[in-house]
Amino acid sequence: MDTYIVRIYRRDARDPQQIVGRVEDAESGDRRTFHNVSELVRLLEGRGAEISVTRKIAGSG
Repeated sequence: MDTYIVRIYRRDARDPQQIVGRVEDAESGDRRTFHNVSELVRLLEGRGAEISVTRKIAGSG
């Protein structure tokens, strides 16, 4: 089973599909940003390879 931490930083009240946030793989620490619901779903389904990755650096939080 995969475990993710999803952080949503911004939502558009007029357009619920427009959200901005980050998905972090709890095991590897890989972080990927998303800019709408479709990108979030692709990331959670494991199809987000084209979406940017940020690797967690030890000691950063």
